[in-house]
Amino acid sequence: MIVFYSMKKLLLFLSLCWTSFSFAQTFHFEDTCTTLIKTTSQSPAHWYIEIFNDTGVDTMLRWKAYFEEIPAEWNINFDVQTQSWPTVNDGDSADFVLQPTAEFPQKLIIGAMLNDTPGNGTVFFDIYDPDFPSVRQTICYEFIVTSVVGLDELQEIPFIRFKENALVINNGQETTLEVYALNGQRLVQQTSSDRFDLSGIASQTVLLHLHQNSKRYIVRTFIP
Repeated sequence: MIVFYSMKKLLLFLSLCWTSFSFAQTFHFEDTCTTLIKTTSQSPAHWYIEIFNDTGVDTMLRWKAYFEEIPAEWNINFDVQTQSWPTVNDGDSADFVLQPTAEFPQKLIIGAMLNDTPGNGTVFFDIYDPDFPSVRQTICYEFIVTSVVGLDELQEIPFIRFKENALVINNGQETTLEVYALNGQRLVQQTSSDRFDLSGIASQTVLLHLHQNSKRYIVRTFIP
């Protein structure tokens, strides 16, 4: 009886481990946070985080939103490419389908109508299988919005400073930079832990995408 009981416990333990392992493979993120640096004139503010399907089949997931210091004047919306929600409030939740993504990962797209209101706030989303609510992944979209046109937006990025036509990396960590013209043309794609030389870019307004660890910063700024 003791051997039989122990075997039952072992089988139950292995079953739970296998279930947890299988669930852990349902989806994953490469980036979990994105920071959008804008002025109030650059509304709506929007960007995305990519979610990867690890099952190869349609998978039902759920999101739940949490706001931190989001101004009441902002209207937050959310789009997962298979469904969209024009207004999302703190505490809202809904189910969505994560499709197989053999070529391109699915995008979880955040949007904010700023309504001429500056602020610094974050929208968090818990993403999880509704059948396994205790196992979840949290992603975040941080908004840094000022009302001052011409502000040096780069000062909002903690590990970067602009010096002599170059972006200098302060913390020595490997960073990827992509620079896009406003027409969508990619002007630069580099990886460095020291500095990025921008002297080859003609004077213009550009979008900078800076990626370090699992966080991405998106900033629209002027290259002199």
